[in-house]
Amino acid sequence: MKLLSTLEAQQIIVHILRSYQMLTQEQLLQIHNAIHQWNGIDIKYLEKKDTKQKYQLVLTPKSKCRAVIIDNYKFIEQNKNSNLETAIKAREGSEITWIIPLNTKGHPWGKIVDGVIEVYPHWSN
Repeated sequence: MKLLSTLEAQQIIVHILRSYQMLTQEQLLQIHNAIHQWNGIDIKYLEKKDTKQKYQLVLTPKSKCRAVIIDNYKFIEQNKNSNLETAIKAREGSEITWIIPLNTKGHPWGKIVDGVIEVYPHWSN
């Protein structure tokens, strides 16, 4: 997988922001932090200030990962129970959130690792 230059990454972030109801980098990090700070038990909502729309954090049925769907993206923490390199990093303490487009093959996707946003040009199912 080719990592993008800073300019390419910024261009993709701009594309995401323009295409998907203007999530800013600050909002992406707020979502990431909320996912990793949530205890998984209490009911927790995130609210977009501009629209006042609320999004509920949930646990995925199979892996019990914390997740939330906002606009056309699913934000989900790394499943620590797999053998992937990212799962090993998560087990060692890294906070990893995947940003996956829903029903939008070919759209940008990304992940946030310990507060650093990484974006990639196209998701292919």
